[in-house]
Amino acid sequence: MTFKRLFIFFILVIIYGLFIEDIYASFIQTGGSARPGALNGAGLAMVNDSDAIFINPAGLSRARGMDIAVARSFLFDELGIVKNSFSTVIPLAFLNFGFGWLNFDADIYSENSFFISGAKKINRIWDIGFTYKLLWQKIDLEEMATENLKSSMIGHGLDLGMICRINKDLLLGLCGKNILTSDLGRKDAEYVERIITFGLGYQYNKRKIVFNYINFLGELSYYEDQQNYFNPKVAMEAACVWKRISLLLRTGIDLYNITLGGGINFLKIDIDYAYQYKFNMEDIGHSHTISLKYRGF
Repeated sequence: MTFKRLFIFFILVIIYGLFIEDIYASFIQTGGSARPGALNGAGLAMVNDSDAIFINPAGLSRARGMDIAVARSFLFDELGIVKNSFSTVIPLAFLNFGFGWLNFDADIYSENSFFISGAKKINRIWDIGFTYKLLWQKIDLEEMATENLKSSMIGHGLDLGMICRINKDLLLGLCGKNILTSDLGRKDAEYVERIITFGLGYQYNKRKIVFNYINFLGELSYYEDQQNYFNPKVAMEAACVWKRISLLLRTGIDLYNITLGGGINFLKIDIDYAYQYKFNMEDIGHSHTISLKYRGF
């Protein structure tokens, strides 16, 4: 199959997904290490490791080798919600394969999502990828006091992504999330938004005294739900490299969140931290994520 046919097929699937009437499921939209968390989820044009499973599956084809990442998030201090994640990428001869797991746990609710991804480099300019998602939810109905939900529900979904390299420093990304999903079995189905995101990533690497390089990220997401709205975001990552040690600072902002964070990379190990503050939910507290990634395979 030629690249032209693959490209046309990819666009048709996105268009088809936009016109499906009912989609349900509550897949967690952000996962992976604390790096995308500190960038407010931005990075779909520049992601190149196992984080691509959750951000833009096309980025898996840009992975330089196998890596494994684990992360733990403490969401909203006042609510006591915990999120755990695991992800890995395995480069193969015919495509790069990825697997991810997300666990969302509260007192009366738990959610486990499993992700299987594949990505292929078409040529030196184009990369494409997909993520198939399987969701399992469990709810304590006695505590919820509702007849609208089942105690256990299963659903599935599909993400598609692509990356285009404009030049060595500028990349363009496109990703459609929750394009195809299934009804989890609610009596009154809860509508879950599809998300189409367009993003740009630019690396400034003039090797100034303080920072060796700076990544600038900009994205615009369209959320198709009952209100249909756009959310722009910008983010920045700056790195200072000394011998084989890298120190990184990150920040991101959109209409609803501001994020901050940083990390250190040494001996093929990444240790990262992310902080999130929501403008529109000030009373529920802040969120914190810590992660560990090993790139030594």
